[in-house]
Amino acid sequence: MSVLFTIIDALLPIALVILLGIVAGHTGMIKSEQSSVLADLALDFCLPSLLLVATATMSTAELSK
Repeated sequence: MSVLFTIIDALLPIALVILLGIVAGHTGMIKSEQSSVLADLALDFCLPSLLLVATATMSTAELSK
């Protein structure tokens, strides 16, 4: 059962951010011209930084699983 909680724990923040993006698009907070800039920011800067931090803070035992 702990594997299920690990998967949910990893996917829940991603799903929440996607949901917030959908809501922001539908309410007009983010215009279609701005969406490409946000996608570039997320994929080119934020995601690699998060992966680096997650890898750097893992123990050796976690990395070898």
